[in-house]
Amino acid sequence: MRKIQLFDPIYKRIIIFAWGCSIEDFTKYLNKKYDKLELEEFDAKGYFVELGNKEKKQNHFWIWAEKFEDTLEDEMTIAHEVIHCVFGVFKYLGIGPKNDEAFCYYYEFLLKQILKFLKPRNILRRATKKGIQKANQLAR
Repeated sequence: MRKIQLFDPIYKRIIIFAWGCSIEDFTKYLNKKYDKLELEEFDAKGYFVELGNKEKKQNHFWIWAEKFEDTLEDEMTIAHEVIHCVFGVFKYLGIGPKNDEAFCYYYEFLLKQILKFLKPRNILRRATKKGIQKANQLAR
């Protein structure tokens, strides 16, 4: 499992995006990390969960995607889970659903942060792979 931790400077929340593992491995990891947590395993390509301690204001908002291979389907899975995350953060903070501009800007911010991290790596990986293929062709 790979993960990145984002600090949201707007609402001061920690958002953790994890990918590259099965839902079983993800739920096992969270069940070990958070005491007395009993997440059930299920069949999904993405998932959102809010975990932590509200009294201590130590909530973490987790977004999980099974994989990211720079496909439209993978991006839509992440976008879908980011929407759940925005609803979760707003519910936690008591921000009502009528505040659609705040919702849209926050959604855009979170999705950009995740994709900005993921996409350059895939672009570089493809460029490197093409470069290696080209070098192999020239070496023949």
